[in-house]
Amino acid sequence: MKTIKPQLLLLFFIIISSCNEYIGTIEENYEPTKTISDIFINDNTYKEIDNIFIPEIIYPIAINEDNFRNFENISKIQSIRQNTQIIFFDDKYYLYSENTISAFYFDGNKIKIKIDLEQDEKIISLFEYKAEVYFLTNNSKLFKLKDESYELILDYEIFISPNPIIIDNIIILFSVFGEAIEINLNNNNASNKGSFLINYGILDNYKSNKTDESIFYLYNSGTLLTLDKSSYLIKNNYYLEDLNILSNIGTFSDLLDTPFYYNNYFYFIDRSGLISTFNPNNLNIHWEIDISNSIVDYLFSINGYLILLTFDDVIVYNKNGELIKIFKHNIENPISIFGINEEIHITSEKGINSFNINSKTQINFIKNKFTTKLDLHLNNSNIYLKDHKHIFILE
Repeated sequence: MKTIKPQLLLLFFIIISSCNEYIGTIEENYEPTKTISDIFINDNTYKEIDNIFIPEIIYPIAINEDNFRNFENISKIQSIRQNTQIIFFDDKYYLYSENTISAFYFDGNKIKIKIDLEQDEKIISLFEYKAEVYFLTNNSKLFKLKDESYELILDYEIFISPNPIIIDNIIILFSVFGEAIEINLNNNNASNKGSFLINYGILDNYKSNKTDESIFYLYNSGTLLTLDKSSYLIKNNYYLEDLNILSNIGTFSDLLDTPFYYNNYFYFIDRSGLISTFNPNNLNIHWEIDISNSIVDYLFSINGYLILLTFDDVIVYNKNGELIKIFKHNIENPISIFGINEEIHITSEKGINSFNINSKTQINFIKNKFTTKLDLHLNNSNIYLKDHKHIFILE
């Protein structure tokens, strides 16, 4: 074993201590290309607004006093299979999954229909057009329900993603190979509307958002598409790419939801905690922030309040990006957030926690076991929650 002479050790420590934590040379005009901003809670400009009021939620789902009422309890309506979807009509609601469709009438009647499909083929969408009910499969087969049976309208022979756009008599399909196809229900003709590159991302039941000229569609959490609202052609623009070039807070690559439009800006919300309000036409960023915490869910009100749910906090920004409210919810593994006026409700695997957003105090807890995926549905002032195993109603 070799030994190091004490003189060499002493010389080494003298060199290290004189380096002032950096070994090397610094150019005279050196400036860092990236800086780390102070977390927003330490911003001296943060001034809380004591009383905020949320008259109506417009994203990700419309919630107002006409379709939302207070509740004190929760009841289980029925058990369902995993990946079951639900859609409400005036006098009934439909459940569909894999190769089964069930209709439940509010007068108590129900119908169950088994659909004969190919292996690995499944129902991905069910909708109503001209008082008739249609459904689509992931093999792009279009069917029509007829009482307790069904008929095949047309097989378009395309493998498609599980979330088509349906507008009146038009269906926009998105193939797994990056093509947009328009189906006209008046004549069942199909036409190609352009192609797109598919980036890596999470598939989910994202909703499309519209402006006066365009339709915004999130194919997956990393692939944002823009379609012309009149022709449904894919537009060759790169809004997400432009934002990532101009942003100073990081890369948007895992969007929580389809960007929505408010006061001339699109709101981009990334699961990682990045938020940016961006106008892609003039390439202007109104405000942006990195909250340094993963975003679980969000609400956006008609008066411009962005309400964020993280694993630790509830955070509220106004339309100018000013932090106006923040408090810790102390809920383990929160799943989603909803509510209006002064009350917000946070779901978790253990139940529903209700808070007064102004006093920051918990005002109610309803014990119930949920799975980690939870969808909110509103129908005739009734509030329904659906997880992977059950459908519930709040009463």
